[in-house]
Amino acid sequence: MRKSLKIADIYLDFTYCYNDYFGDKINAYEFFDESISYQKLVVKVEEEIHLPDRPITLKHENRIKLENEYDTYIAVFVKDEIKYLIYYKNDFSLMEITLNQKIGDRLAEYEYVLSGMVFFDLAVTKNYLSLHASAITLDNLTWLFSGPSTVGKSTQTNHFLAVYPKSEIINEDKPLLYEKDKRFYVCGTPWSGKDVINANLERPLDYVFFLRKGNYLKVSELSVKDKITHIFKNIHRPSEEILLDNTASIVDKLISKVKIYEFENINNQSSARFIKQFMEENHEN
Repeated sequence: MRKSLKIADIYLDFTYCYNDYFGDKINAYEFFDESISYQKLVVKVEEEIHLPDRPITLKHENRIKLENEYDTYIAVFVKDEIKYLIYYKNDFSLMEITLNQKIGDRLAEYEYVLSGMVFFDLAVTKNYLSLHASAITLDNLTWLFSGPSTVGKSTQTNHFLAVYPKSEIINEDKPLLYEKDKRFYVCGTPWSGKDVINANLERPLDYVFFLRKGNYLKVSELSVKDKITHIFKNIHRPSEEILLDNTASIVDKLISKVKIYEFENINNQSSARFIKQFMEENHEN
């Protein structure tokens, strides 16, 4: 399958093999304009994968890298066989993922996860940040519930949808955050976790709540240091060190422009009512 996509202002010519995870939701991002130069992301499956004939520049455990000033290969091995190979030109104009056929029943899963990783690296080069979060919008409010697994991100999202069914999920797992017109915005992507809940929506971002399970409901201020710590624990960290400076710059802007709190929550629909009231009382129109 091959689709021309517009995700925020990223134009992607995407060729993929399996529809298990992307489903029909990817169609909402389709956009073709022959006057635009699209960056290409291609996924393919082969019975056997061979490395190019060039020196190894880095080796760590079962992963090796071969790079020069023009392009980069990253190979991951199982024993003596390449499990998958990632290739990209260093300007990200072309990205390729080759999967070993022996991955078997998990080929669709590997395609979904790895293509997302490569896409989010590309996004960093264009000043977009991917945060592990549920992005939700209702009326004139848009916010993120963020945090590592087990803190109740999906639970709190479901409570909110149950109490306020007109809410929309922009992305349930990996929304894109970015600055535009002196504000921060959030938008959906076709990569949105195992439940694949996303929409091609763009909204100004009002709040980020880092979740913590508790015995009562409380919203707390965070220091700048704590904000940075929470964000870096939950963002997509790019595979290349050269992209880390860009990531840090986006994080600095996010902290300065968006209200970021810790939300101590309970597993009850009262959490949804509490946080909605908090946002409404603190919202600046």
